[in-house]
Amino acid sequence: MSKPIRVLIVEDVDDDALLLVAELKRGGYELAFERVDTAATMRNALQQKAWDVILCDFTMPYFNGAAALQLAKESGTDVPFIFVSGTIGEDVAIEAMKSGAQDYIMKTNLARLAPAVERELHEVRVRRESRQAEAAMRESEHKYRHLFEALGDAVFVIVEESGRIIDTNARAENLLGRTRTEILGSNQAQLFAPQNGRPGFDVLRAAANGEHPGGCELEVFRHDGRSVPVHASASRIELYDRQLLLTVLHDVSERNRMDEQLRQLSRAVEQSPASIIITDPGGNITYANARFTELTGYTFAEAVGQKTNLLKSGEMPAEIYEQLWQTIKAGKEWRGEFHNKKKNGALYWESASISPITNEAGKITHFLAIKEDITEKRQLAAQFLRAQRLESIGHLAGGIAHDLNNILAPVLLSIEFLREEIKTEEGLSMLETLETSARRGADIVKQVLTFAKGVEGRHVLLQPGHLVKETAKIIRETFPKGITLKTDLLKSRWLVSGDATQLHQVLLNLTVNARDAMPQGGTLGLAIEDVRLDADAVRFIPGAKPGPYVQLKISDTGTGIPPEIADKIFDPFFTTKGLEKGTGLGLSTVLGIVKSHGGFIQFDSDAGRGTEFKLWLPAMTEAASPAEEKPPQSLLRGQGELILIVDDEEAVCSVTRRVLETHGYRTLTASNGVEAVALYTEKGSQIDLVITDLNMPGMDGTDNILTIRKLNPQARIIVITGAGLAGETLASKPLNAAGILNKPFDAPLLLKTVHGVLHPNPK
Repeated sequence: MSKPIRVLIVEDVDDDALLLVAELKRGGYELAFERVDTAATMRNALQQKAWDVILCDFTMPYFNGAAALQLAKESGTDVPFIFVSGTIGEDVAIEAMKSGAQDYIMKTNLARLAPAVERELHEVRVRRESRQAEAAMRESEHKYRHLFEALGDAVFVIVEESGRIIDTNARAENLLGRTRTEILGSNQAQLFAPQNGRPGFDVLRAAANGEHPGGCELEVFRHDGRSVPVHASASRIELYDRQLLLTVLHDVSERNRMDEQLRQLSRAVEQSPASIIITDPGGNITYANARFTELTGYTFAEAVGQKTNLLKSGEMPAEIYEQLWQTIKAGKEWRGEFHNKKKNGALYWESASISPITNEAGKITHFLAIKEDITEKRQLAAQFLRAQRLESIGHLAGGIAHDLNNILAPVLLSIEFLREEIKTEEGLSMLETLETSARRGADIVKQVLTFAKGVEGRHVLLQPGHLVKETAKIIRETFPKGITLKTDLLKSRWLVSGDATQLHQVLLNLTVNARDAMPQGGTLGLAIEDVRLDADAVRFIPGAKPGPYVQLKISDTGTGIPPEIADKIFDPFFTTKGLEKGTGLGLSTVLGIVKSHGGFIQFDSDAGRGTEFKLWLPAMTEAASPAEEKPPQSLLRGQGELILIVDDEEAVCSVTRRVLETHGYRTLTASNGVEAVALYTEKGSQIDLVITDLNMPGMDGTDNILTIRKLNPQARIIVITGAGLAGETLASKPLNAAGILNKPFDAPLLLKTVHGVLHPNPK
């Protein structure tokens, strides 16, 4: 098979060139050739084409072999140059070989041509392959060195047998704080710290043996003596018949710091008092901390994968959730409050801050919700608002009570006049009803003051049975007809020391609660009984002492009290009725009143079957005397004393004047403090007594009294007040009143008080 070859023939004789071509063809070559015979044509040929071999005559008329060799060398091509000449001598040939020619052949011996060409072509191939290999090696070494230096980790080449470091990179200098010169030639013992009592280099060898497939954790020494944690990996390489360890050390100081920060963050999230959840963009829970599971009752496994809808209570408007999603999907933080539902169905309030979590590209990948249980805070806020409302009610009640007392006062004062005018039995009965109603109205006003303003009442001996009977009457008149009242009032004759209004309030609160527990109707029981408790009976009752008690029972067949709230029913502001139906103060007020009377309360309840409250009040064992009919009162009369009446209520002033004048007194009247002071300035020496209201417009009763006392320090003054005991306290201490009349009062009490002040030591 012929071998293609490109030959440049430098020859001035065409026939000689053809002889060369023929000889090469006989040698098995297929030629592509060109003949040139001048320097210009040769230079052009070298520039235009690539040649495998140059055959050149030595002696030519326009050109010579030495010049041709020089042109070939200047072209920079590695092409075999062979002289073929009939005139070249041996000495010239040797010089030509020294100048770069590969061979010379005499034209008389062309049989050597083909083998010489074959030999030179082989040599060219060998030279080229060698140069390529060297170039590849240099390039590989350059790439290796570049990679070696460009690695982000410290790299060391260590002789395994001796532990001597023979190569490293710039990152190693940064890691160890030493120069490359200082590192090279040092020993592994100067590099690696012991690991759990084992030399660090031994651990590295073990990693190279596959003992630690993922690498191992070591520490290396810096120039300043400080150790740095690294992740080390090692592999064996053989170079120049030596076993080397190619070691890569990755500084994990920052990673360890970040890991510790992540651990701290994880602990903080898990131990956070706030409920924390993370969801995917669709609202599916991907993480929930311990506080979330504690608050909601859902375990981590139950919550993860569920939508946050599992907490919805149905109490929140849909617009809230729409606004929430619009805000967080827009990449903004949302803050608000939820009324949510726990796993057990209990409702609770929580405040929430929900924020989007984005990746490096700014795309939302998750949502973070940090929530706080604010149920108690909302309850406290509601209690505060209720307390404010009650305080306002208290102020309002005081004003209403004063006005009502002013309205009732003339009614009671007029009763005696009406008795003298009315003689028929039916009229006297109606008058009795009028008096009873007026007195009951006065008691109700006192009760309002007691509840709304905390006014304390006087404790007197009373028969609780009468309070129970009055309560039973109210129940029959006002409670729904579906409620049946059963009473047992025949087992008590003992007395208690207490305030009738407050105890009446206790009974009303408990019976109203019983009514509310029976919306569909039922049976309400009232019972009273005298009992004597011994030491065994009171052993498990905090604060109770052995002795006689009057026991009151209020029972119902209503819904009962759930066990989970049984220990809270006496807490202030705790209520199950809702804001519009209850304040949560009823039972706490009951407990306070009973304790103030030295008693205690117990209750028994079954959910769905009813409740029974038992109240024990310390008793006096003497039986109450049966109510006797009061004999007609003998009203005390005056002896013409002059009395100044001061009241802005015309009706009170008018009726008081008529009562006093009818019973032997003279009177002067004033509608305010200014008029009273003017009258006293004019006629003070004649005035025996001043009766003045405390609450008046302009100059009130207090200023009025103080001014009169400046005119006459010995002035005798009776104070009229509609503010209950608060007014009494003011009058008896700062104002030093000689007598006090609480509105409304009747004529006998008025005359008795006036007579007692004017004649303090009757004989």
